[in-house]
Amino acid sequence: KSNNDEDNKPVAVARLGKDNNNNNVDNNNSDNIHILDSMRCILKKENTDDDCDGGSEHAEAIGVCIDELVLSYLQRHVENESSSSSGGGSEEGRRMTTSFDGGIHFRGTLVSGRLLEARGFREVSELSADMHSHESDYDGALNRYAERSASKEVAKNSGARDRALRIVSFLGRVDREEDKARRKQ
Repeated sequence: KSNNDEDNKPVAVARLGKDNNNNNVDNNNSDNIHILDSMRCILKKENTDDDCDGGSEHAEAIGVCIDELVLSYLQRHVENESSSSSGGGSEEGRRMTTSFDGGIHFRGTLVSGRLLEARGFREVSELSADMHSHESDYDGALNRYAERSASKEVAKNSGARDRALRIVSFLGRVDREEDKARRKQ
């Protein structure tokens, strides 16, 4: 093990934040849309490795970013949902009415688009002002992450399996009827 700073640099980074540029007038809930708008990886896309989740180290690293950001979003979503239903939490938490279904937008590429679809995110049928290519889909994500948690291929990578199980656990805590109602607001 080395203390060299080169060894401590991340190989992939991604950013998920509130989409302040979403001017979708059909969606009154647009203030609570989040967008994953930046994913970067220093590994080469061309270097394939069948032992990696996604078929290459690059795809695996980007997949880890996607999973971790989805986990973070779901954790905040479930915490806000439980604090607002109990009347507790901050004023901001009570005002925040995010929906997982359609609540995360992604600007995908050819590589990340495949990874998003493998995780149950739907491709958009119409481009919007934020130019996202995919958005979160509760049913798709629940099905795909459940499949990933039981897959022999994903089981090679215990971290991927653990993330899939944690995401399924958080999705199971989402009040589906409430989430649908928020999506329609």
